[in-house]
Amino acid sequence: MSMGSKKRKQQGEMWVDAGLLPSAPAHPFYSKLDEVLRAIASKF
Repeated sequence: MSMGSKKRKQQGEMWVDAGLLPSAPAHPFYSKLDEVLRAIASKF
């Protein structure tokens, strides 16, 4: 068995533009939470 270091290929960079990703529908809980938080924030 060899004790030397194994040469590996280095992984290249990966870029994903978040604006091009499809959006998933929000869970109803979070939709209602956003609605409540906006109502509270509008009072200030």
